[in-house]
Amino acid sequence: MMMRPFLLIATLGGSLSAFGVLLTARIASSSQAEAIQARVEAQAVAIAEHGDTIPDYVRALAQSQSVLDACTRSAPGSLIVMLREEGRPLQATGSILAWPGASDGIFRVAVNPPEHCALEHSVEAIGVVRTYSGGQFMVAQLAERDPSLRQAALLIAVCLVVLNVGLAYVLGRRAEQSQVARIGRLTRVLDAIETSGFTVRAEPDGRGAAFDLLVNHVNAMIARMGDLTGNLSRLTLHIAHDLRSPLEILQRHLRRLHQQMGDSDIGSEMSEAREKVTALMARCEQLLAIARIETTSTASFTSVPLREQLSMLIEDMFLDHSISCNVSLDLEAPMELNVPGQPEMIQRMFTNLLQNALKFAKPGTAILVRLTRDGVMACVRISNTGPIVSGDRLDQIFDPHVATSVTSGGGYGLGLPFVRAAARRHGGDAYAEPIADGMCMVVRLPIGRDPIVS
Repeated sequence: MMMRPFLLIATLGGSLSAFGVLLTARIASSSQAEAIQARVEAQAVAIAEHGDTIPDYVRALAQSQSVLDACTRSAPGSLIVMLREEGRPLQATGSILAWPGASDGIFRVAVNPPEHCALEHSVEAIGVVRTYSGGQFMVAQLAERDPSLRQAALLIAVCLVVLNVGLAYVLGRRAEQSQVARIGRLTRVLDAIETSGFTVRAEPDGRGAAFDLLVNHVNAMIARMGDLTGNLSRLTLHIAHDLRSPLEILQRHLRRLHQQMGDSDIGSEMSEAREKVTALMARCEQLLAIARIETTSTASFTSVPLREQLSMLIEDMFLDHSISCNVSLDLEAPMELNVPGQPEMIQRMFTNLLQNALKFAKPGTAILVRLTRDGVMACVRISNTGPIVSGDRLDQIFDPHVATSVTSGGGYGLGLPFVRAAARRHGGDAYAEPIADGMCMVVRLPIGRDPIVS
């Protein structure tokens, strides 16, 4: 797209240059024709001065075809005189042409076919000579324009067009490569935010005011994003910390009061209050975990084998629980796929998903965990039977503000918001899909450069 203006300007400039060259050649050719005409007229005047020396037998040549043929074979060309008798052209196979003789004074005659005079590349110059006897001689010269002049003009015109287009192509490519390199530097700066945080900045190159202005806007945007992210993280941490500290104190007081009250009714109420405080503290921990996701640097990422981690979670943490719930838990992972990420965050992400699957699965049903590859992405699908969420509300279960009120079975809490935030922090995504009798949670993560396939 960037090269089109260059090519358009070059084509226009080359065409104008070529037109100028051809016009110059045309003027030169016209000058050549004028010079020929002037020379022929001068020669006609010279012949007129010696018209009485032209022999009479020239008139008889028109009646002898053999003489005409012989004269044609002996004609050397160049300056010619067209003979007319009393204003009427002679009747012959061609026009009778004559010119002054050589140094020996012999007058020669030539016959040229009329069509020879019709060549487009010829110049015909004519001068009229009247003889003493009333006849007319027409002095003429058939001279081809210099073909080298035309060829040179065409060659120069073509070279100018090609040169202009080639120059425009080179300049356009250089400008395009320069712009691509500039955009590439900005892209690398934005990519570096993942590893270095919002402290990175782009450097203006001073080769264009527009690009330097763009760099300044990008740097301002990065700084603003850093401030907003930092303020949000600090706000979340402060809120969670400010809530957790009094909740811990309240929990200790409730525990002490419960021990003092024993099994009385007040003690039961104290126990219930303790459970609610514990739930609030867990909620604070979840908020803190979500807030820490955005501050996690990708520099701490390592290669995480998904099949190994899913197998470990199912066997070590959820197998006994699934048996007690009368729910089968199956893993289908035909290949091992490595993804770059933080092992603890990925483990917690799938732990939350498996906990929700067991929480909402109906007894006697199965939970299926499938690991597949979809292009450059690893795809984990956890399907289970349970409460069916309408399609227009599937995305809301990942929203921290409404996640606890989507279903009637106690809600999904903040586990799913954590899953989505963690997946997106790893360059992927998390979403839900409806199935016939339940729901399927899908997590997509980018595969590392060296996936292990077995």
